[in-house]
Amino acid sequence: MTSAAPNPANRPSADANSLAGLLPEPQLRRVGGRYDRARFAALAGSDEALARQVAAFANATGGFVALGCEIEAEGGAVTATPGIAGEAAAELVAAALARIDPPVEHLVASERVASPAGAELTLVSVRQSPSPPHLLVPDGAVLVSTVAGVRAVRSRAELDALYQRGRNERERAERQIDAMIEKLLQAHYAFYGVGVVACTQSATAEPYLWAREHADELVSDSDPFCAGWKLTPDLVKTRPGEVEVRGEKEVYGYVRITRAGCVAVGEVRRRPAGNTVGTIDDVARRIGTMAGLVCRILAHAPDATIVPRLFYEGMRGQRVIVSQDPYGESSPLDLDTAQFPANMGTPSDRAFQRRLADELAAAMLAGFKVEWDAGGDELADED
Repeated sequence: MTSAAPNPANRPSADANSLAGLLPEPQLRRVGGRYDRARFAALAGSDEALARQVAAFANATGGFVALGCEIEAEGGAVTATPGIAGEAAAELVAAALARIDPPVEHLVASERVASPAGAELTLVSVRQSPSPPHLLVPDGAVLVSTVAGVRAVRSRAELDALYQRGRNERERAERQIDAMIEKLLQAHYAFYGVGVVACTQSATAEPYLWAREHADELVSDSDPFCAGWKLTPDLVKTRPGEVEVRGEKEVYGYVRITRAGCVAVGEVRRRPAGNTVGTIDDVARRIGTMAGLVCRILAHAPDATIVPRLFYEGMRGQRVIVSQDPYGESSPLDLDTAQFPANMGTPSDRAFQRRLADELAAAMLAGFKVEWDAGGDELADED
């Protein structure tokens, strides 16, 4: 019995779905050369459509979006490439990312490219998220990208599978942070401590190995935290599995880096007689320097995603100064010890560094019942 020959009409041609006329050669190789709807999309200028596509890629296996294209309403095929101005593309990407929660900025990168026909496009690359699902706000839709295009999650089992992806690694990072904070707690009534701890989601020794070999760069004078606490290379102590820098006085700044990819940066200060730990800007600045150093160290783990947390201890009854003229103080802190998790991100991303510093400062200052604006325009005591 002879088998029937395949129908040539069912066999795609060599040029089917080719992107050769859309992207230059380097980007063409990167995206795979073909219009695979599970991994590639072309869009015109809608931030809502871009948000849907980015969230769907992050929840699936990642992918690429070419901005500046006209497409068919049904199949999504490219019909023309009018292009898009760089500033317009940047605004479009920013607006789209603002629609996604939790944030995906650390998974997204954009670059300007010229099509073979000369049209100026923006190619947006989206990495697979290690911590899905990402939702569209405010409607809460959970989308995934498939060979048939973007679709909503269809079952509880599918949603559970998204949650499970990366859960073990996140739990490992959280355990590392818990262990680090437990070691750092002083439990001394005369002092208080504040620190930022972060751990790479996937275990890595790269930050530890870098710190072990580059003590002068670790405690560089150009780093505001190290300079402020006068941390110098001679204070660096290297042990199996850990690098530590710590001041030698009763009040001190410290840095600890473990081989498992966990970093802590913090300070121990004497409880002030007036129970005011500084102005709002002082507290925010100090947290910002800690978060900045944590990110600078963990940036030595390429493409790492970090799980960050702020903690404090010995702070019950402390206040911040909300104004100097007239003089005013905030409400006192109710808790002696507290911890505040923050959104994950890529430590080498400057935008993430700023967001992390702002997020942690706002979380701590909220305990004083103070509203804090990262731009410094609005400082107010809620009471």
